[in-house]
Amino acid sequence: MTEEEKKNNIIEAKKVADLVFEHFRKYPNRSLGVVTFSEAQQNAVDAAIRQRRLQDSRFDKFFIEDKEEPFFIKKSGKRPG
Repeated sequence: MTEEEKKNNIIEAKKVADLVFEHFRKYPNRSLGVVTFSEAQQNAVDAAIRQRRLQDSRFDKFFIEDKEEPFFIKKSGKRPG
């Protein structure tokens, strides 16, 4: 396992993507953001969400960046624990 693979969790990233899309289905008028603890996990979540968007473009409207409160994925500056 590479150092990069140790810093991200693909299974968790896919679950987060599932939850993001579930949120948009249930609460289409609410904003949402995702915070991760590492840049590698941020990238993994972003990739999982992009993959889901390619499969279903109906959700693209939730990812428009010039909305008043756009969706975001950010890395936290603090470590857990």
